[in-house]
Amino acid sequence: MDLKKIIEEQHEFSSSHFGTWVPETKEQQIEKLKFGTIALTGEVGEFANVLKKVLREPAKFDEKLAHMREEIADIFIYIMLLSVTLKMDLEAECKKKLEFNKERFKDFKA
Repeated sequence: MDLKKIIEEQHEFSSSHFGTWVPETKEQQIEKLKFGTIALTGEVGEFANVLKKVLREPAKFDEKLAHMREEIADIFIYIMLLSVTLKMDLEAECKKKLEFNKERFKDFKA
């Protein structure tokens, strides 16, 4: 499945349960962006909290791996929904940014 299809399915699911991520007015768009950003930040915090536990007890890495993957998926969901609100082609923008970074960091190789 391609990224556009995944975003479409996620938006359909979210819209049917929580309302559209494509508001009609700029004010509604700003509110949706505000909510999405707060939710995204919360999910990043949840991921960081699990990672903090792994850093304290590295032996628990395998035990925490599924939880970290779940939080990364939550982060990705909010990124997709924010891209819907911004009416952007996330795939195209990521490709554009990758090309920019290839040029920007061409002198830095690992």
